[in-house]
Amino acid sequence: MSRILVASQKCWYDELNVIASYYETEFERTIRQQVSAVFPDYYTSSFKLEIHTDQKEARKPDLAMVHKDYRNWWVVEVELSGHSPSHVLEQVSVFTQGVYNSIRIANYLKDKNSEENNVQLDYNKLQDMIRKQQPRVLVIVDEPQSEWESMLSKYDASVCVFQVYRSTIGDESYRLNGKYPECYYGESHCRYSPIMPNLLEVFSPSLLGVNAGEEVCLFYNDKSTRWKRIDEGRSVFLRLIGPVNPLPTNKSYVLFKDVHSRIIIRIN
Repeated sequence: MSRILVASQKCWYDELNVIASYYETEFERTIRQQVSAVFPDYYTSSFKLEIHTDQKEARKPDLAMVHKDYRNWWVVEVELSGHSPSHVLEQVSVFTQGVYNSIRIANYLKDKNSEENNVQLDYNKLQDMIRKQQPRVLVIVDEPQSEWESMLSKYDASVCVFQVYRSTIGDESYRLNGKYPECYYGESHCRYSPIMPNLLEVFSPSLLGVNAGEEVCLFYNDKSTRWKRIDEGRSVFLRLIGPVNPLPTNKSYVLFKDVHSRIIIRIN
């Protein structure tokens, strides 16, 4: 059983699916309430239309997410961990291969966002986006399911873990993990210095947001690593703080800053 201690409150938060039972509709409602903070670059609304394929039974997803710049959109299926893998697979296989009528869906999402979010979507941009690209598929589940991730990867579907924790006075906190829509603001290439191989050279250091001698956190494979900024002439480097370097030194990397101001480092 996992728990969260909020030290400033001297209060423990327990995982909700351990201490209480709840329905999928309640879980979906919680996600809808928090979605603007979790996915701030998307308009999210209910999406209960039947999606059809040529050979499979029609299925209804739960939510739709439309990027605010109309660059992509996602179909979202909300699931509890107690559901069978076959049930999830059947849903996802339809959503990834479904036929999406741009006029029908654009009208539906425009109305839903107006009704639920008081947002007026640009109908022409919305229809054009739907017509030109299939949606990505996101499964949101209330606890980690490694079997689902490998099973759904062949459909290029993402699995996001959204765990709900509750204190004894009824306050809630949330833990997000897995794969989900991400948006980045700014990027920088970086590589290990051929002269000083323990230093990571950063080519656009303004992304770091720290001065020489200060520390910065980089997230690699969802784990936080601490680095110190070192300036040498016109070059800027980062030196790992800690005994074990998780980054292979024979690779080049890219730094991204996400909407929560975290700096993500990934192999280029």
